[in-house]
Amino acid sequence: KPEEYASGHMANSIIIDFNASSFKEEVNRLNKEPTYLVYCRTGNRSASASKVMLEIGFKDVYNMTGGITDWQAAGYQSVK
Repeated sequence: KPEEYASGHMANSIIIDFNASSFKEEVNRLNKEPTYLVYCRTGNRSASASKVMLEIGFKDVYNMTGGITDWQAAGYQSVK
């Protein structure tokens, strides 16, 4: 969600809203070859997004279990 991204995200990340009707179209514009780490606030939506990405041909996709919430709780940096 855009408001979650604005409250703190990993540096050099991009936002594509899984709940947007354009999700598949937007994600399909990305290069399918690199490795992707997909995350959301707690890891639920990103698990679904990762599954969709693999289904449409992405080669190497990982869901960040626990999301940015666990990332920040572990002391890792995020940016606003």
